[in-house]
Amino acid sequence: MIDKAEGDTHALVLQAVVSESENQDIAVIEMEKQGSESAVLQIVGDEDIYGEETILEPREEAPTQSAREVVVNVWSWPAVRHIYSPAYAVWVSPWSWRLRPVWWRPWRPVRWHTFYGYHAPYRRHYVVAHHHRVVRARRIYSPVRTTSVVVRTRHQPAVVKYRAAHPVVRTTTVERGNGRVKTTRTTTRRRR
Repeated sequence: MIDKAEGDTHALVLQAVVSESENQDIAVIEMEKQGSESAVLQIVGDEDIYGEETILEPREEAPTQSAREVVVNVWSWPAVRHIYSPAYAVWVSPWSWRLRPVWWRPWRPVRWHTFYGYHAPYRRHYVVAHHHRVVRARRIYSPVRTTSVVVRTRHQPAVVKYRAAHPVVRTTTVERGNGRVKTTRTTTRRRR
């Protein structure tokens, strides 16, 4: 994990080592402190892996209304408090492509149904978001995004097929009033 920070904003990059010379970003945990006891968090999946920018955010344990959008304050999470504490230091892995722990062994591939059974219970704790709430983290992360030619080449046919089946229409509205220009971007997914 790589932590890119600027003030009260953190972009925690989850990255995989693909080869001796290439890394690939998997996702970014974007966090922003918004007050003395308030912070928001989103997880953004890399488009080379997921086919589009997938944004997830925590949701309440027992949502009162499914249609209502609720921003969850993650300040009470111990990991979030630790990151914003003065004692926080970024951890850097001592391991690399050629230097691995003695006990390390590659994982054998696991079938989807087996994997899904392990991780299905966690789905109720997040919701898919349709826009960025942590805008400053995005600006911190964008210039340092790391991609792999191997991953892009391997996943390109699936990504192209996904994008063709799920086209996205983006429209930009510009409002002019009182000498100010306000730009709003709306993203709509068309289903076939």
